[in-house]
Amino acid sequence: MKTVSTSIDRVAHARTRAGACTLHVAVALALAGFAGARAAGAQAAGGLGASPIVSSVTRAGLPFTIGGSLPTVTLDAPASRSNDTTPSFSGTASDTTTITITVYAGEGTKGEVRATLKVQGNGGSWTSARVSPPLPSGTYTALAAQPSSLGNATGESDPVSFEIDTEPPTVTLKAPPARSNDVTPSFTGTASEATAVTVEVFEGTRPEGNIIATVTAQGTSGTWTSAQLGSPLPSGTHTFTALAIQASEIKNPAGRSAPVTFVVDTEPPTVTLAAPTSPSNDTTPSFSGTASETTPVTVEIFAGPNAEGTVLTTATATGTGGSFSSGQTTTALAGGTFTAVAVQPSAIGNADGSSAPVTFVVDTASPTVTLNPLPSPSGNAAPSFSGRASDHTPVTVQIYSGGAAEGAVLATVTAEADAGEWASARVTPPLEWGEYTARATQPSSIGNASGASAPVSFAVEPIAPAVLTEAASAVTRTSVAMYASVAPQGASVNACSFEYGTTAAYGKSIECGFVSGISAFPAAGTEAVQVFARVYGLAPSSTYHFRIVAVGEGGTGRGADATFTTLPPLSFGEEGARGRASPSSTGPAAAMTAHAIAALIRAQLTPRGHAARIAALLKSGGLKVMFKATQAGTAAIYWDYLQRPARHKPPAVLVASGKLKLRSAGAGALMIRLSSAGRRLLGGAKRIRLTGTCIFTPLGAGPVRASATFELKR
Repeated sequence: MKTVSTSIDRVAHARTRAGACTLHVAVALALAGFAGARAAGAQAAGGLGASPIVSSVTRAGLPFTIGGSLPTVTLDAPASRSNDTTPSFSGTASDTTTITITVYAGEGTKGEVRATLKVQGNGGSWTSARVSPPLPSGTYTALAAQPSSLGNATGESDPVSFEIDTEPPTVTLKAPPARSNDVTPSFTGTASEATAVTVEVFEGTRPEGNIIATVTAQGTSGTWTSAQLGSPLPSGTHTFTALAIQASEIKNPAGRSAPVTFVVDTEPPTVTLAAPTSPSNDTTPSFSGTASETTPVTVEIFAGPNAEGTVLTTATATGTGGSFSSGQTTTALAGGTFTAVAVQPSAIGNADGSSAPVTFVVDTASPTVTLNPLPSPSGNAAPSFSGRASDHTPVTVQIYSGGAAEGAVLATVTAEADAGEWASARVTPPLEWGEYTARATQPSSIGNASGASAPVSFAVEPIAPAVLTEAASAVTRTSVAMYASVAPQGASVNACSFEYGTTAAYGKSIECGFVSGISAFPAAGTEAVQVFARVYGLAPSSTYHFRIVAVGEGGTGRGADATFTTLPPLSFGEEGARGRASPSSTGPAAAMTAHAIAALIRAQLTPRGHAARIAALLKSGGLKVMFKATQAGTAAIYWDYLQRPARHKPPAVLVASGKLKLRSAGAGALMIRLSSAGRRLLGGAKRIRLTGTCIFTPLGAGPVRASATFELKR
């Protein structure tokens, strides 16, 4: 064997000179020469053994393989996708040399080397340490290689590619319609993994607070679509924010979409309608208002004060999501009262929105003016005028000479309209005696033609006041109360007095006083006014003559002659001697004081009870009350309405009056009846404040006056 080895060594040495080919041939010859000897030796030994020649060749490191090839290397494929940034590798290697694992960036082994690991081979399975430093997310390819311990070529594994992903899933959420009435919406989007996608819904503009609804969708590593929400979102108008979430398949953090905001609105549009000018003479009005959506707005007009019945005409406007202005109505309206409603359909299928109704008046007519007749003939040379007027503009009264409203205007007077009525001041300068015609006109405040009253003719003549001398009262030994009535006949009364004396020539006079407590005759009164005068210092047991005299614009009125006889003088030898009071003790001296009487009657002036309400008074025509007095006498009660101060101070309006004569102390039924002016005044009032006045004239004493203010209600 030593010889063979020596021969082989020589052959190996000769390799350097003759080349590999010569070596292969020489070795082959040597092996052939010694084959029989090795076989015989092996057989003699009782078994087979490795050839000493092969061993010697192998130890010499010659490039000659006998029964083998490259090392066999395998590399186990790691998880194709994971979040492990420091993976280790494993496999098998047939040789015992060091195994090198090389990690390349990208797919394939041409990329940048990102890591290298070494493992000592053991001719079988192997496992490497972990990669250090950690690899970033990305795609990589690993290759394991092992050099041959026999000098053969290096053995290599198949390359294996894998992905490192440390990022959460990529999720998108498609925004639903920005505004809809869908309370159970579904959602769609994309997600990079196949795990389930959960959509969370929050109320408000941020994904925070309580989750009010959720819905899930199956992930597809692509587009996903959820079912509808299982529980409806709140109705009304609400803003919501949705967020899509997907869990990672490889335990990375969950992926979250960008939040999307949307509005669910189940309400009809919000519509308002501004009231048009009313009244107006515009028969094709336009309208304005606000509407919350951009759909067209239709204004519907109905006849009457309510939005009901048939639509007469319409006007349309373009919706702007804010203010709108319509065109004119499609057809003209006649004069009358109308009601309009603005309607807007919902752009998202909700119910139509409607405004509150607005009522307006179209008036193409002239104002309605009336002129009240004047007393005619009358001694009033400076009359005032009154009437009704439907507009609020000033009323002008024009006065013409003669029996028709034509020719030159002699005089004019104006009046302010108030609550449908008007009353002018007196004409200046005064008219001369003659016949006249007046007409009242009122311009329209909305541009229609002026209104005019029917003409009213009247005559101004020198007519004296109508006077009536009445019976005397409260006659004592030295005093008397004289009564009379004076009717001004539509003119002013400048003076009023009683003439009296012991003969029909009279000789003395005293100015009148007013029974009702007024301070002057009405400027153009037509009703009789009660007057009186109290005279003292008369002679006992004497007959006196008296009459009423009133001076007016049209002349002097003188009443008929009347008489009274004073009581006889007191006889001291009879009643006076016994200390008893004379018959005159039934007068004021024996009665209550005037102050006490006034207090008593004032307490009875305020009407009470259901019968004192305006409606009851109008129905019955007056009020029946019980009047109490502590002595005989006459009570006269007046209810007056004093108008609010104006440019011209109007007289008080007599609303109601009544009289009662008591023959002795006690109570009696007094009927207070409404005047025609009082009926008109109360007919249009819901409440009114009046002044009640009572003039009580005790038997044998002067009148006592008391007043109280009270309120009547409907």
